[in-house]
Amino acid sequence: MMMLRKAVAGIVRSAYIHARLAEERLRSGVAWWPLAPGFVANPYPVYRRLRERDPVHYSILTDQVVVTRYADVDRILRDHRNFSNNLHKARSSRGSLATRKKLKPSMLVQDPPDHTRLRGLVNRAFTPPSVANMEDYIRATAHTLLDAVESHDEFDLMTAYAGPLPTLVIARMIGVPESDLNRFKVWSKHLVRALEPLLTPEEEELVYQNEQLLADYHMGIIEQRRRDPRDDLVSRLVEAEEQGDRLTLDEMIVMLRLLLIAGNETTTNLIGNGRFVRSRTMIAPAIGAANRDPERFERPDEVDITRSDAGNISFRRGIHHCLGAPLARLEGRIALEVLLERFARIGFGKRPPRYRQSIVLRGLEHFDIRAIPRGCSAEGPTGA
Repeated sequence: MMMLRKAVAGIVRSAYIHARLAEERLRSGVAWWPLAPGFVANPYPVYRRLRERDPVHYSILTDQVVVTRYADVDRILRDHRNFSNNLHKARSSRGSLATRKKLKPSMLVQDPPDHTRLRGLVNRAFTPPSVANMEDYIRATAHTLLDAVESHDEFDLMTAYAGPLPTLVIARMIGVPESDLNRFKVWSKHLVRALEPLLTPEEEELVYQNEQLLADYHMGIIEQRRRDPRDDLVSRLVEAEEQGDRLTLDEMIVMLRLLLIAGNETTTNLIGNGRFVRSRTMIAPAIGAANRDPERFERPDEVDITRSDAGNISFRRGIHHCLGAPLARLEGRIALEVLLERFARIGFGKRPPRYRQSIVLRGLEHFDIRAIPRGCSAEGPTGA
């Protein structure tokens, strides 16, 4: 009986989705449904149709406006006076918005003056020298991770290298001991789901449970650093002061959580590029679409490693420009340098790459590669 109920519920849900998408297409000539099969693996054809036919598009199923043109997205990200990041101002109650309201808000979802205060204090802890000082550790860790797989015929680049490297780096910056790394990774994996706009109640509860565990853990580290400061990020957060103001314990815990996850949720209070958008409507600036807008970039769909990144908005714009952008760029540069230092040829593995089902943080779940170490006389892989 339970299986029958689930089957019927699935049929009803599928029929509802198809009906709403048909309604969207009738209104605008295009529909946006990020859970559609194949969308995550290649969203760019849909983004192109949205840019061309309905660049400020209302999505019935997600109850938000999807904005896809570069000029519009750039304006939204820069204009914090008319476009708010405060989720409590949004009309929508879809998906994980309930989870985010349940969690204590980070500066990512706050507006001035609260955001200004928090950003100013955190900038005193997350300094350029503190990021630059991580270079030797990042490089050594990258080599250690590749040592473990260098002798393999094939390995999954995501689980062996690209996935663990950033986690190990941020754990090091926070001061997480090696004995706690496995727990730290589990909490991080679940907490990232808080960014998704279409979670089930069960998924929301799992996010909240792991947030509580991580908060308790961070509280312990903060208390330790208050008693015994070290040269790490938590100690700098504890000591950060601006005009006599300091971060509270709750603010430090939320800030450490923010270092693990990032989001791009925006609500609007006014208008967008000449088209009326109702106040308090959720807006989704599609950065992936904006970064491939031919009105802004020449040959936007072509891979060109000599291309300048001038104008790329992957790290956002304005007051919410990604705090960790310098660290991310440093990690990316070193990860690629070490990979190319260690291997003479790199090609695809037998298993095709697969993207994880995430609307907000699009990325590969696994990416198997064949890599021939430098100095090895074996025949190189194909498909490079």
